[in-house]
Amino acid sequence: MSRSHSPPKPDAWHGVQAGLARCKAAYQSGDYLQAEALLLDIVAFAPEEARAWAWLGQVWKKLGNSEADRAFSRARSLLEQRRTRHAASLPLARLLWQQGDQAEALNMLQRLVQSGELKPDAAAAYQRRWKEQFK
Repeated sequence: MSRSHSPPKPDAWHGVQAGLARCKAAYQSGDYLQAEALLLDIVAFAPEEARAWAWLGQVWKKLGNSEADRAFSRARSLLEQRRTRHAASLPLARLLWQQGDQAEALNMLQRLVQSGELKPDAAAAYQRRWKEQFK
C-alpha cells in the first residue's frame, strides 16, 4: 500500500481559510508578529496559496522586512499563473492595484465587467475601496 506524503501540518492547524481569517484579525488589531507567524505556517503548508503570500507581503511591509517585495512577487506570480487559465481575476486586479499598477488593475476590472463576471457598480466599488485601502 502506498502512502501519500504531505508536509507536516502546523500545530493547531485549522486550514487555509481559518488561518487567513485569524491573520486578518491579528493584522487589524496591530499584532503583526502574530499575523506573520500564522502566514508563515500557511505558506509552509500551502505554498501555492497566493492570498497568504499577498498578506505576508503586507505584514512584512508593516514590519519593515525587506522581503516584502519577494512575497508580493510570489503572490503576483501565482495569480498570473491562474490568469493564464482565466482571462481576468479579481484577486490579481487587487494585487496589481496594491503594487501600484492601477492601470492594469483597472484593465482587469474592465475585462471582468465585459465578461459578465462583475457588474459595473461592483467594479466601481472595488476601485473606490482600493483607492482608500492602498493610499
